[in-house]
Amino acid sequence: MINSPVLDTAIGLIFIFLLYSLLATSINEAIATLFALRARMLKKGIIDGMLSSSKHKKWILDNTVKSIGNTCKEFLFLLVGYKPKEKGKLGNHFYDHPLIKNYGCTNRFSIPSYLSKETFSDILIEVLKDYVYNHKAAIEAYIKVNDPTSPDFNSLPVITKINYLVQYLQSVNDESLKEEFKEKGIYIDQETLQIFGLYLEKSDQEITTFTQQIQTWFEDSMSRISGWYKRQVQFTLFYLGIIIAISFNVDILAISGKLSTDKDARSKLVQIALSEVDTLKDDPRVQNSTPNLTKNTDSISNQTYTNEVENIKAELNGDIKDANNLLALGWGDYGFKKDSTAIYKKYGPEITNLVITIKKDDPNPPKTYKDSAVYYNQEAIAALYDKHWFKLKVCYILDASFQGRKMIGFLLLAFGICLGAPFWFDLLQKIVQLRGTGKKEEQVKTTATTAPPVNLTINNNPNSNTAG
Repeated sequence: MINSPVLDTAIGLIFIFLLYSLLATSINEAIATLFALRARMLKKGIIDGMLSSSKHKKWILDNTVKSIGNTCKEFLFLLVGYKPKEKGKLGNHFYDHPLIKNYGCTNRFSIPSYLSKETFSDILIEVLKDYVYNHKAAIEAYIKVNDPTSPDFNSLPVITKINYLVQYLQSVNDESLKEEFKEKGIYIDQETLQIFGLYLEKSDQEITTFTQQIQTWFEDSMSRISGWYKRQVQFTLFYLGIIIAISFNVDILAISGKLSTDKDARSKLVQIALSEVDTLKDDPRVQNSTPNLTKNTDSISNQTYTNEVENIKAELNGDIKDANNLLALGWGDYGFKKDSTAIYKKYGPEITNLVITIKKDDPNPPKTYKDSAVYYNQEAIAALYDKHWFKLKVCYILDASFQGRKMIGFLLLAFGICLGAPFWFDLLQKIVQLRGTGKKEEQVKTTATTAPPVNLTINNNPNSNTAG
């Protein structure tokens, strides 16, 4: 076994990253389930990514104020569970289809977080058929001018009607007419029409081939939209990492210094890490899976939220609590010992009144006066900090967080959490295996210092000749 302080320090740090990555992962999953973030991302991808043109910003600070306002509105929509529809979008008609509504169970979970390619193509073709019906008169007029030899419109197959719909809408250049279509909700933007036109041309007017083209388009788009969701998860984990680091005072730089100098704390934390390696093997949070929208999670969304809440409680009351106690993490007395003079000077009368109140309400006061004075003073200080929690606790934390190297230590934890629990678990397994290779130092010493046994033969035969 390799007993190296450097290796044990690395195991301790990796275990800290793993613990808080598991906590952040559970919190993120609970938030994603509570606010149906997967379903919202899928809807955004279909409405704004596939079935309408998306405008890209020219540079990173373009329309910054507008972007901040949109972010605030999105957060408000998450809280209330409702977002107003934009007029004239094909995607809105897609999500108004009865088959989509059939997936919903409540107002908050009214849209699916997963769609199969077959369902997508079926719904989209049905929606396009509705568009054909709404533009029927204009399409017939367009056919008479551009294809007078065409058979009667009603006798045409569905794929041909959709083809004429696309050709007609592409030919419309009148902006007032486009605005009228938007108001009526029967507008399709030009970029989406070009995509439909491409697939119609490649399908050779065969509905089966066109359907397959639509399904392939959907699968390709899902890979891209899953990338959007993965980036969203990364940002969420980073923000959660900052909040967790500040809340628990998880300064990676300070922890690494303590582990490198405190042999007892280091060995105890390593023992906890070694015991958890086998326990976490079957935990889904440490499996090598990337967040995506290609798996059906609708049937387990409510149970997932409950499970993640239980995971959060278990982490806070389990290994995180043990590690925090071992490494003395947290904010302790929130700087009272250092600022006690200023606290007594500012809140002296209030502390006195709190002591009097606590004495009155205490059914079992301490027996000696000395113990009584210390006890009631501590209780009064605790009550004072609970009463003025923002001034005395939050302000102290914020002030201390931006002093010295502490914020760098917090950022290191946040960036580490972004790597994900699977990364840290795999790394921990490899380091533990490395630590377990070789022979123990005690065994080597024993082998080197112990002499081989001496075999003695005792002759008990009385007739044998003896020398002497």
